[in-house]
Amino acid sequence: MIVCDKHVVGPWVSKRINGSWNPNMAQTIGWESEGLITAGVIYENWNGVSMMVHIAVDKPMTKTFLMRIFGYAFTHASKLIAPVAQSNERSIRLIEKM
Repeated sequence: MIVCDKHVVGPWVSKRINGSWNPNMAQTIGWESEGLITAGVIYENWNGVSMMVHIAVDKPMTKTFLMRIFGYAFTHASKLIAPVAQSNERSIRLIEKM
């Protein structure tokens, strides 16, 4: 089930990426399965052309979730920036597949 409450999804993603975020300057989309958030995205720093995207995933993403996160992103920007630590090979593979 899609969850858009940024005060639920934002902290969940932020904790998993060891980052911080400003709920007043960001939007979020999450996926809930069996009462738990299992994937989420924070969109921030939108400038009319590009936006920063932070993704956290605990379980495989559904087609519905992927369609929603990309639909939102490319409705609002033509370029997505997804920062990933060079040592995080799992995230690098995920971003490359996306």
